Amino acid sequence: GVLGSGRDSGTGQDLQRFRLMDVSLVHGMGLLLVGVAGGFANSVAGGASLMSMPALLMCGLPLQAALATNKLATTGQPIFTAFRYRQGGYFSLKTWMSAALPALLGASIGALIVLELPQWVLQLVVGVVLCLALGLTLFAPKVKNGEVVETGRKYSMATSWGAMGGIGVYGGFFG
Repeated sequence: GVLGSGRDSGTGQDLQRFRLMDVSLVHGMGLLLVGVAGGFANSVAGGASLMSMPALLMCGLPLQAALATNKLATTGQPIFTAFRYRQGGYFSLKTWMSAALPALLGASIGALIVLELPQWVLQLVVGVVLCLALGLTLFAPKVKNGEVVETGRKYSMATSWGAMGGIGVYGGFFG
């Protein structure tokens, strides 16, 4: 098991059963289309995981592998967004650096949770997260492209670190 827990999360056996050759041409083309559509949707409004996760799972990818593949596929968007925000003067490098540490720690914790959870719990949590994300995507207030929302509030360093750590856990777990 992971971290010497002595527990097998099922990942090794599932990955042994799933081989790249098991993906048919139709599945591969479908994944390509979903990937392109998800990338476009993510650049406009976010939510690529709402398309890619079900597609990866329908192709038979084990849940942990689907989560990792989804995370890898969506990693570029926040990096480019951060650069664009920095170029636009929306945040300082000092602010970004102070947020990076708790986010990275949280992401590491989230990734370890994925590896440690029993399969049935992971399936339940991923299902709930997908439903919540879909609800937020459909019913969240819309922000116009390029619009910056100012709340006027100042938060303590502990609150900011806690929020960034929590966002990191989500990112490491689900992406």
